[in-house]
Amino acid sequence: SHRAGLVAPRRPLPAGRAYDWDAVCATLAATEPWWPPGTAQGYHAVTFGYLVGEVVRRITGQSLGAFLRSEITGPLGARVFIGTPEEEHASCADMVGQLDEARLAEQFPGAPKPPFTSLADHPLAVLMLALTSIPTGDVNSAAYRSAEIPAGNAHASAHGLATVYGALAGGRLVGPATLEAMRRSQSLPGEPDLTIDALAPGGASLRWGLGYMLNQGQAGPNPRAFGHGGAGGSYAFADPENRLSYAYTMNRYGGGTTGTDPRNGGLVAAVYRALEQARS
Repeated sequence: SHRAGLVAPRRPLPAGRAYDWDAVCATLAATEPWWPPGTAQGYHAVTFGYLVGEVVRRITGQSLGAFLRSEITGPLGARVFIGTPEEEHASCADMVGQLDEARLAEQFPGAPKPPFTSLADHPLAVLMLALTSIPTGDVNSAAYRSAEIPAGNAHASAHGLATVYGALAGGRLVGPATLEAMRRSQSLPGEPDLTIDALAPGGASLRWGLGYMLNQGQAGPNPRAFGHGGAGGSYAFADPENRLSYAYTMNRYGGGTTGTDPRNGGLVAAVYRALEQARS
């Protein structure tokens, strides 16, 4: 629920270190949390995948990407990969205009570069740390596509993502009690998100379920819908009450990861208009 306080290591890791799973996990295990775990929320934009993925690895003996394929996407026939097989690389569209993490500080006048000693060092400290502390390299390279960076480099078709969310909404992956637990808010009323608020002060803070973003309008009119965005503007969600799953993927970098990209917004609105027309 993005409350672990481990949004980033205390010092940025060397370029390419994101590909070394054991090294990143060891660094995070040795990192003093940026806030006492459970006392605040902040989008763990890159570290979330390592933290959850290492739990999965220790329980199952499989990497998160292998577990995803064997237990979820393989049986569903969904083209969603963490650690994309080489034979799928030709199907990957190159990202265009992606965020240059190495030059992120230049986009925010007066923002210093890490390392920081505390989040109080600068209003943008938590954002800078979260996005620049684990450099991922060229996002269009074979090395990046093949690596497992679970919160950062899933490669998927829109149909594949919608298939997975449809399985969630339809009860094929989890039971009713788990589905309810997944979308129960872990955020306190009005609680800021320390990462997102640094990027957009005064904006609406995210509400987190168990890993998923809870709907605040970006996933249509049902407040109980849940999903997640991807870097650049992609978004996918499930709406169990309306028996609906949705996914939008893109390769031209636009909005952030919160589902507020206007391209996504227009499509979501069209989906629900069509749904209403079908019912009338």
